[in-house]
Amino acid sequence: MLFSILLLYLLILILAESILFLKPEKKVFVFYISLIFSVIIVIWFVLIPALKLFGIGKTMNKKQVAQNIRKYLPEIDDKLINSIELAEDFNNDYSNELILASIDQKIEKLKVFDFSSALKISHLKVFFLRFAIVFSVFILSFLLFNNEMVESANRLIYYQSEFIKPAPFDFLLKTENLEVRKGSGLKIEIELKGKITPELVFISFGGNNFLMEKKESIYSYEIENINNSFLFYFLADNYFSKQYNIRVLPVPLMENFDIEVISPAYSNMKNETYLNVGDLKILYGSVLKWNFRAFETNELLLKFNDSTVYLSDKQSDDFVFEKKILKNCFYSVSLKNDHFLEENILTYHIEVTPDLYPQMEVVQIKDSINFMRYYFKGSINDDYGFSNLIFKLFNENTDSTITIPFIKSLNQQDFYFTFDFSDFKEDNNVLNYYFSVFDNDAISGFKETSSESFSIKFPDYQDIRNFENSGFKELENLIDKSFKLNEEIRSDLNELRMDQVNTNLTEWEKQQKVNEIVEKRKTLEEILQEISKKNEELNNYKNSFTEEKSDIIEKQKQIEELLKEVLSDELKKLFEEFNQLAKDFNSKKLDELTDNMDMQLDDLSKQLERNLEMLKRMKVEQKIQEIIDELHNIAEKENVESGKMDDLKDFEGAIETQKKQKTDFEFQKDEYLLIFDFNKQLKKPLNLADFNIDFSEIGEKFGQIQLLLEKKRKNASTNEIKAISEKIENLAFALQQILDSNERKEAYEDLENLRQILDNLVYLSVFQERLHGNLKNLQGNDPLINEIRINQSKIIDQTIIVKDSLYSLAERNPQISNVVNKELLNIQTNSDQALKMLEEVQIYSVLINQQNAMTSFNNLALFISEVIKKAEEEMANSMPGDQECDRPGKGKKSSMDMLKQSQESMKQQLQKMIEQMKSGNMDGMSKQLGQTLAQQEVMQQLIREMLGSSEVGSSAKEQLKMVDQLLEGNKRDIINRNISAETINRQNLILNKLLDAEKSEMERDIDNERESKTAIEKFFSNPDLFFQYKKDVQKSDEQLLRSNYKLEQYYDKKYKNYLNKLEK
Repeated sequence: MLFSILLLYLLILILAESILFLKPEKKVFVFYISLIFSVIIVIWFVLIPALKLFGIGKTMNKKQVAQNIRKYLPEIDDKLINSIELAEDFNNDYSNELILASIDQKIEKLKVFDFSSALKISHLKVFFLRFAIVFSVFILSFLLFNNEMVESANRLIYYQSEFIKPAPFDFLLKTENLEVRKGSGLKIEIELKGKITPELVFISFGGNNFLMEKKESIYSYEIENINNSFLFYFLADNYFSKQYNIRVLPVPLMENFDIEVISPAYSNMKNETYLNVGDLKILYGSVLKWNFRAFETNELLLKFNDSTVYLSDKQSDDFVFEKKILKNCFYSVSLKNDHFLEENILTYHIEVTPDLYPQMEVVQIKDSINFMRYYFKGSINDDYGFSNLIFKLFNENTDSTITIPFIKSLNQQDFYFTFDFSDFKEDNNVLNYYFSVFDNDAISGFKETSSESFSIKFPDYQDIRNFENSGFKELENLIDKSFKLNEEIRSDLNELRMDQVNTNLTEWEKQQKVNEIVEKRKTLEEILQEISKKNEELNNYKNSFTEEKSDIIEKQKQIEELLKEVLSDELKKLFEEFNQLAKDFNSKKLDELTDNMDMQLDDLSKQLERNLEMLKRMKVEQKIQEIIDELHNIAEKENVESGKMDDLKDFEGAIETQKKQKTDFEFQKDEYLLIFDFNKQLKKPLNLADFNIDFSEIGEKFGQIQLLLEKKRKNASTNEIKAISEKIENLAFALQQILDSNERKEAYEDLENLRQILDNLVYLSVFQERLHGNLKNLQGNDPLINEIRINQSKIIDQTIIVKDSLYSLAERNPQISNVVNKELLNIQTNSDQALKMLEEVQIYSVLINQQNAMTSFNNLALFISEVIKKAEEEMANSMPGDQECDRPGKGKKSSMDMLKQSQESMKQQLQKMIEQMKSGNMDGMSKQLGQTLAQQEVMQQLIREMLGSSEVGSSAKEQLKMVDQLLEGNKRDIINRNISAETINRQNLILNKLLDAEKSEMERDIDNERESKTAIEKFFSNPDLFFQYKKDVQKSDEQLLRSNYKLEQYYDKKYKNYLNKLEK
């Protein structure tokens, strides 16, 4: 039964396929339906019966089996069923033995039946007949329709393939290549061949039919934008062609890409990523990391200018590549797979920005005080930062580098630097220097940019002297010009005042004259400022390139202050008031101003004259000190040369050295002669010696040394060089002693004059105070007012003496500052005004002016006392030995003892020098003369202090005056190197006079013990006696001690006439 059904089903399927030519999709459906049907049939007819055969699943119970047996064996009747029922009643309420007996009885009756006889072959005939009919039909069909049946069965077996129903014509595909590039189009062409060809042909794909275009016997259809593979076939008159497959070939495709730019670490730039941007501008040395995302790509090609990179290893669909870029380049991207090579789908350009050189600008400013110190300000900038900043100095002997602090990561910054070139001025005349900055380019190396090259020329001795001489000449001319301009202003003021009285000038003409004076005043101020500036520049230049002594530098500063303050505040104020006259002329105001301005301008003239004299004196002192220093240098060089003589081989070089030394020495000789002559221009020249013999002897020695070197006599040359070194040292020492001696002498004289001036100021202050006190108690008609007027006039005349003394002293002592001038002007102004007010009997105004005058006297006395104190301290520090007294006169006995001992020692030195000179041994003579001269100066200074003391008696003073004159004679002999027996005799006289002075003082002390004077106050009741007393007091008071400085001829004559009148 099973086989019949299956065979019949298969025959039906084959016949249906043969007739219908099912499509593959329908055959797939039939295939799965057939498979399901077959499975059901097998399960039903095979599997289920087999399971039942083995008792698996649902089977018939015993009764059902008995009933089925009864169906095939009717004779059995109910016997089998009854036996089964009896067995079911076993163990129930019935007797088991009875049941078993009944069952056995039934079994005996059943034994007679043959159960196998129930199964007969005849029962299967129907099944065999059915199978035979079906099988016969199947075989007959195959025999009659063999090809159709086989092809139909074959089409069923290959159910997934499409088989075309044969048509009366053939479809001939003319398109050979059915592989197409994705996205491209394809033209399909066919040709129909057969007895009958239809007019319309369709191409079928995607479930749609498309009419093909016919051209002659060719049918065509253009398919565009093919992106996926698909099947197609042709249809004509309900006949189908076989299916064809259009295969789409994948094309390499770039979806996107990104580039990560990794800049060099030194640039401090952050990494940047660009998406789908290939044209880049990057820093030199940057690393580019490409990440390409491509589909359907097996290999990616990166083509650079000079190389091609093949990338086949990819992660997913990404191709990764990185490269350090050092120059501009183009690059292109190509994609490749098994079918296509897409060349240059992307083309880009990379522009490499080089790390630029750093930039630098530097300006320099020279210090206005120290010309060796320079200040630099610079600016540096770079695109990415710096690695170093240096200051470079170089010349033939020097190559130095100094690192300057800076901030490495700051791309633009300023720097400041100060440098003192003092340590290099001995290397050479010229030192070059510049700044260099280095960038931080770690890829191609640090790039350097340098500033412009600067240079500093260290002046030699000749340059310094030339600058000093020209500068001093210019300074002299400026002071002379200012002096003349000041006198012109004074003259114009007097002329204006006279014109106002004697002529009828219009207001406009007066204003014009005022304007002219104002313009001259402005010019004068400019010149005075230029004088101060020029003097400061001269001092700074010399101090920068030479080593000046501290006392000279101190004197320079004092003179600088005097020059800066030469135009007093009072004069400036007067000038400002005078300027107002140009705008609003006032005759009364003009008279007041011209009187005051004339005094101020007169004081300015004196200050200018004093300043010029001080500058000249300082020039002499500086020049001599410079000569001394240069002589020391020459001597030191000669000493060094003597040490080289033992190993000397280059005699020519030694000769040239000596020639240069001689030239330098001769230059110092000429310098000394020039300053010796210039010294004579001073009002009070320094006490200098010409030293012609010394200079000549040393010059001759240089000539002898050169002759010895030419003869190559080492030992003799060595001795002579040592000797000349010592002679030059002695000469320098002698000059130093003379310079120090003059300084000590001036200091002593200045101190004595200051003390005398201080006494006079105290006297005048007391005198003025006495007049002020007397005037307070007087009325306007009191006859004593006339006496006070006369005494006030005396104070004015005596103040002029003090003023001249101070001006004379200030010409060589810069400590006498402009404070003195200010106070003196106040004294003069208030004293003159007081006298004028006395004539007008305006007592209140007189008292005010007298009080102001007293204040100025006291201020001036206080200032002078401070100057004296400072001078005494400086003198005490500079004098040898212990200073036992603050003022001369105290401790006079010990002073006498010291003088005697010193003069005894000096006598022995002089005798020794005479013996040296007789024997011709002059070595060290200059040094000994200098030391002796210094001792003489100290002794003379001490004697003059005792002469100025009130505690030394008149007899002792006479002896000391003679000693002072004898010391002067000895000094002349020492300076002129004319030491003889007369010098020794003079020294003996000095000792004798000192003994006489000491004896006189001892006798005077005894007399003083015997006498004691007391002051007796006298009361004058008679007016005549009172006036006689006042006259005597005035006469004694007028015996005013004057300083050692000579007064001007006019004031000296006036003073003597005044004393003569008093005596009469």
